[in-house]
Amino acid sequence: MPADEDFPIPTLQTMQKLKELATKHLAEIVRKHNGKVSGWEGYDDAEVAAARALLDRDGAGAAR
Repeated sequence: MPADEDFPIPTLQTMQKLKELATKHLAEIVRKHNGKVSGWEGYDDAEVAAARALLDRDGAGAAR
């Protein structure tokens, strides 16, 4: 059985919810890392900057 048959394809609604949740979490990581919040300093600065650029590009200004 091919691997893609093991997992049902999510609906568009599910994909939109997952994207929203992932975007919110990514924004939280960027905010807390940049704010030097304890426990959020384990992320690489370059990766956080790239995440911020993605959020800014997609109009998810919540990362500020």
